[in-house]
Amino acid sequence: MLRVYLLLFLLLSAILKSQDLNFLTENYFKWPDTKKVFEVIPDSLKDNGAIILNDEIELNFPLRNIKRRQSIKILNEQGLNYFRSISLPQNFDITKLNNPVYKQGRFSKRGIPFIREYKISYFAARIIRNKIVYELQTNVKTNKVYWVKSDGERVYDYEYVFNFDDLLVDDIIEYTYKAEINGSYDSDQFYVNDYFPKLKTNVIVSVNYYPENKTENTVVCHNIDSSLYTKTYSATGKYAFYTYNFRFNTLNAIKYSQNCIAGKTLPHITASMYSLHKHYLNSTINNNKFVYSTKYTWFIVPDSLYFKEKIYNKYGASLRKFISKFPENPLDSTNVSFFTQVCDTLNAFKYLSSEQVHYGPDAQYATTSSDKLLKRQLDEEFIEDTYNNILFEKNIFYYKANVQDRRLGFHTTSHRAHEDYELEFFVLPVKAFYKFFVPRFNGMKYLPDELPFYYEGSLCALIPKNTNAIPYKEGLQNIKFIKTPVSTYNENVRIENAVFKVNRDSLLIHSTIKENLNGQFSTILRHFYNNDCIDSTINAYYFKKCIEKPNSSEQKIKLTSFSKTFPFRASYSCTEDIAASKDSIDLSNWFSFILSKKYFQQKITQDYFFDFTFTDTYNFMFEFTKATTISNMAQCNTALSNEFFEISSTLSKQSDEKYLLTVTTKVKQYLLPQQQSAYLLEYVNALDKINSLKLKFSH
Repeated sequence: MLRVYLLLFLLLSAILKSQDLNFLTENYFKWPDTKKVFEVIPDSLKDNGAIILNDEIELNFPLRNIKRRQSIKILNEQGLNYFRSISLPQNFDITKLNNPVYKQGRFSKRGIPFIREYKISYFAARIIRNKIVYELQTNVKTNKVYWVKSDGERVYDYEYVFNFDDLLVDDIIEYTYKAEINGSYDSDQFYVNDYFPKLKTNVIVSVNYYPENKTENTVVCHNIDSSLYTKTYSATGKYAFYTYNFRFNTLNAIKYSQNCIAGKTLPHITASMYSLHKHYLNSTINNNKFVYSTKYTWFIVPDSLYFKEKIYNKYGASLRKFISKFPENPLDSTNVSFFTQVCDTLNAFKYLSSEQVHYGPDAQYATTSSDKLLKRQLDEEFIEDTYNNILFEKNIFYYKANVQDRRLGFHTTSHRAHEDYELEFFVLPVKAFYKFFVPRFNGMKYLPDELPFYYEGSLCALIPKNTNAIPYKEGLQNIKFIKTPVSTYNENVRIENAVFKVNRDSLLIHSTIKENLNGQFSTILRHFYNNDCIDSTINAYYFKKCIEKPNSSEQKIKLTSFSKTFPFRASYSCTEDIAASKDSIDLSNWFSFILSKKYFQQKITQDYFFDFTFTDTYNFMFEFTKATTISNMAQCNTALSNEFFEISSTLSKQSDEKYLLTVTTKVKQYLLPQQQSAYLLEYVNALDKINSLKLKFSH
């Protein structure tokens, strides 16, 4: 029994990190320079809230530590509020804001990265004000946070928040620290751009050197010209390592990180000793003749049938009982019909998150995934295994599609963009085409061939599975690279047809709305209209229903039609009552426009990528109980057309009691170059004008 308690204690000690504040007293940092001279700030950058004058980062994997010294000039209140405090560990991965792993659920607001071991050796800060240097006392507080691993287990951690209460506008704040690290540094992605412009940036990365593996890259440079760094070899005592020294001048601020495809466009460094470990693992496994060697970096591709056996126990019996509900169809040679029925059935099951299974009231960890199938439950932790096992049991050849979230980057045929930001879904070959099946990750329900916008137009690797289920053909068992389909602005269409019966005496408007959602509008919004799980990895401004108009009541929604084939049209019949005024109808926020000027308060400083192209149309018929004259009809007419955007807005009189307002807006291109950003501002200004219209009556 004593051994059991001791083992539990050791396990808990490994999982629960203790807050360590010894650096407050043990390691006092002495600044190497009492005076500091910085470069003159260009006028073109002075409209920012702050300027990062100098940033020095040193990441040393052999010595397992990270150092940073950063100097920031505060230019206005925005910069003051941002830099009034900093948190350690620091996040160096600008794409992390978009990463679905971190953006879902209750942990979406946690900003610190996950590092297995992190201990601060020293921290110091000072203010330079009117050329006088003031050292600051360390003012730190800690916040306890925790992570949830893929199996639902909680891992506890601490965030260290350093506050600079004395900081003022026009000050220069300098801080420096050293921290001991062990293992990977979260995603091991180090971006050099920040949310504010940077004048000078120096990044030093040191990695172990292994003579038997000179060609293996443990540091990978992305979007970085070779002239911007040097690589040297050195040895110190028992350590031998390569050192990369990166130097950057004048880096733009990234104001809209969720729409810049950082992995494709921004300079960053992937640095991790784990890549070397994977090399040795692959070298060992690739000696097995049933594993396909590939230039697709760090990818091990075992054929499932050579490593698995059908299990004839309670688990296998439950799985076969579930599969037996889908009878054999001799006409279904591609197995698309079978797998579609399976996916439709699983979409109707109760979704259990890993944390629910471990810690919630439904906790039943000992129950197998196949037992849950018979209870019409789908366990998040075993979703991929569930789909795999069904296909394996039926001996169906299929592909796993490995794809990158395009908001974060794109794969190439030579290497994966980044493993942390990947998804794998299922693909069945149908003659010369492919049928895509996205399982219920994060509880979402997708139809066959339905891809969220962030998996459209992406290069994906098709990895063959169950290869002995079909006759051998040359090349069939090798990895294939394809691009996923892309929907267009003529397919991503929302049409809102509404009749507003306006009672001029009771001052009440009764609305009847037909909402038609197509393409990505359906993929995103039908879950919202159906009160199902929604995709919280995308911007919240998508989620507005047509009956959420100001001063409305008695809202009702009914699904009237739904198509399970592209473009996945979903139609809803909606009604609501809206309180009106005597002299006018205020149309403010009656429209569900995706974009608005309020989302673009800062200057666009990089190429801007839209989530998807689309057409958004509104036909509003106003039927008055008596003859009515609208005195400002001309104000309702708007026209805009260029290569990127289109807007058409007209108000026409149908009779003395009827008026038709028609509005159509289009985003026609996926990429808006930074130098063309004025077009976007023109577009959102026009949208805001329409979304604040007021129909005024003449007496």
